[in-house]
Amino acid sequence: MSRKNKFIKIIKLAKVEKDLELIYKSELCYFYKDAKISNPYNSDGLIESGKLKLIMELKYDENLKDKNVQCKTLIQALYYIKKFKKMKYFYPMLY
Repeated sequence: MSRKNKFIKIIKLAKVEKDLELIYKSELCYFYKDAKISNPYNSDGLIESGKLKLIMELKYDENLKDKNVQCKTLIQALYYIKKFKKMKYFYPMLY
């Protein structure tokens, strides 16, 4: 079974959002061996590896094709970016 198929199988076993958080963090650490993971300001996660700073905003049992859910998720991510910037935790790098 491919890594992708195993990942999808494991995600389907998640019962709550925290399960998804742990699954994604584990998978990202597989690809980014030097990753530092934290949850500043009660975010779902911040993964730092070299220049990479990845903010995680996970949703459990939500339809991400729904525009309202998409907006809610983006607003939450923007809230954390703004909070990180305000508290000088880091300045977002946008490409």
